[in-house]
Amino acid sequence: MLRRAEVLARVASAVLIGVAVTVPPRSLRTAHADVATSARSAVPRVSKRHLVELFQTPSGRGILLSARQQAFLTSVRHTSASDRIRVARPRADLRLADTIKLNLYDDVEFVAVRQALDLYGSSMLVWSGTLLGDSGYVLLGLHAESLHGIVQASTGTFRITPLGEGICAIRRVVTSTPGSGVCGVRDSDTATNEPSAPAPPTNPASFPARLDAEPVVANIDVLVAYEESAAELTPDIVGHIQFLIEWTNFSYRNSRIHLATPGPCWPGVQCVMPKLLLAATLPLECDGCISDVMGNDAILESFATPDDGRFDEIHEVRDAVDADVCVLLTTLDRPNSNGIAMAGPPDPETAFCLVETPWSLEHPYILGHEVGHLQGAQHHTGLSTARPYARGWCYNPTEQPEDRFWTIMCTLSSNRIPFWSNPEILYEAPSGNLIPMGDPDHNNSRRLNETALIVASHRGLVVVPIEVADFEATTSSAGVRLDWRLSESARRQLAGVHVQRARHAAGPYRDQTLAPLQPEAAMSWVDTGVIGGESYWYRLRLLSAAGAEEIGSPVQAVVERWRTRLHAPIFADGHVSVRYSIGTSVESIHLGLFDVRGRLVTTLDGGAREPGEYRLEWNRKTAAGEAIGSGVYLLRLKAGRESATVKLVLRN
Repeated sequence: MLRRAEVLARVASAVLIGVAVTVPPRSLRTAHADVATSARSAVPRVSKRHLVELFQTPSGRGILLSARQQAFLTSVRHTSASDRIRVARPRADLRLADTIKLNLYDDVEFVAVRQALDLYGSSMLVWSGTLLGDSGYVLLGLHAESLHGIVQASTGTFRITPLGEGICAIRRVVTSTPGSGVCGVRDSDTATNEPSAPAPPTNPASFPARLDAEPVVANIDVLVAYEESAAELTPDIVGHIQFLIEWTNFSYRNSRIHLATPGPCWPGVQCVMPKLLLAATLPLECDGCISDVMGNDAILESFATPDDGRFDEIHEVRDAVDADVCVLLTTLDRPNSNGIAMAGPPDPETAFCLVETPWSLEHPYILGHEVGHLQGAQHHTGLSTARPYARGWCYNPTEQPEDRFWTIMCTLSSNRIPFWSNPEILYEAPSGNLIPMGDPDHNNSRRLNETALIVASHRGLVVVPIEVADFEATTSSAGVRLDWRLSESARRQLAGVHVQRARHAAGPYRDQTLAPLQPEAAMSWVDTGVIGGESYWYRLRLLSAAGAEEIGSPVQAVVERWRTRLHAPIFADGHVSVRYSIGTSVESIHLGLFDVRGRLVTTLDGGAREPGEYRLEWNRKTAAGEAIGSGVYLLRLKAGRESATVKLVLRN
């Protein structure tokens, strides 16, 4: 509360000097330790009766546009690289929707399952989820009546842009060829070695004296300034900016950037890594600040320089809202360019970057890419010789060209997935291959985790203790298991904890625990009264010793109705990772390898099984230890009356 009051007071001072500032709401009460997995293999099976359509008329029939809406649509057609554009009106209530039918066009539909729902006061709601039967994702942001969104599927990328008064433009983004999407970098570091741990803040006095080793959150506050002409490209420029911020946070969550590295992330403090928070938005009201004859490099230099007569109010507002980094949105649309950043060691004096608004309307990753530079992340190894491990990562195998992908710091394509390079995360490519998203020399996630607190302390590091951490729900044949941790201060203040359950994120919620659970450092609770194929939402009701109560953020669990399935990708070293699931309890299963004539070669697994998913690693040897030769084989699972078979092509 003190942090919020101080910011509001400083913003009031900024307004007195004639600066229009918009400060969004924020919440810092809980933190979740989400673990990124393959989107396709992790997608649950959901009940169709919870499915709602996102749009009323995806083809645009019956929608009349006003002159203002038509002008925005014309702007979209002018700035977008799209081969299909339609208008539609949303119909789904995102607060209640567990699953959504993304009826983008009459002939293009996807089904999305919600993974997270984030609320920012009454101004912004962010719905994120994965696509059923596809390795893609969806992110929707509702700001007032304006819907912003992106759907990235294996068959293409689609953007949802507001036109005003609840109407949207839906367009399929034509991805550029490799070599496009160039980002300029003002590289000020020529060091050849990376630090193994973050250096202390430039201003040690800004670090709090609180060193009791409890988990804390330290957020990177972002000030976004924009040309007034940028608002002519979208009816909701503030919502667009917030959507870019939340897309970046979505990518952080996917890539484990918000998780602490082993051990304290700062001396004496165990941290959960921060996310970006929009500190304020600021329209530029100066004449001639930005000119088409100026290069992006010159604009960025002026943007970062105080008292040069161009962007002086930026620095005043930055101090007022304690913004750690500053972003400038321009209406420039230069060929082979989308932004530029002052890359180098994280430093408050160079924490400035520029983003071209037309590009950001197509590709929401660009703001995160440029802010990533300010956190020390870099492009590909071939584009720079400095900082050898903090690189972007793109995979371009010669044998499986359809498996190529580009993470956020790459510059080889305009179509990038919402992940930062991280060798600990596997990407499930369209072919089914599981591919590491990096290696020890290509690890942007490590770089951002190491520099997060340095960047968060550019304008005074404020850490917030986490009362509830790692609140997660996992499903199995036994039901839904909830796990969470309580901080030491929470345990001192709480008298008990109730678990609440609802069928929708917005409720109504009801207590599932007959008596309050006693506060402990690590807590868990199992809900056995659930039905397979149904979706549930859980939250914690915290009872203080003083008689007050507080409600935590909800988490979703989709109870899978297990089916008999079999999946067996072959890795580069030749071993086979076998995953199979059983739909019902069986006294015995048989998992065997057969040749093309149907003869049993070896048995991999057997025995009684309960409903659920199982995994084993096979080294391509028989039970007797003999190596299996090259050839075509059939891997067959028999479980009661059900069976599943996959073909394996083994090569020595």
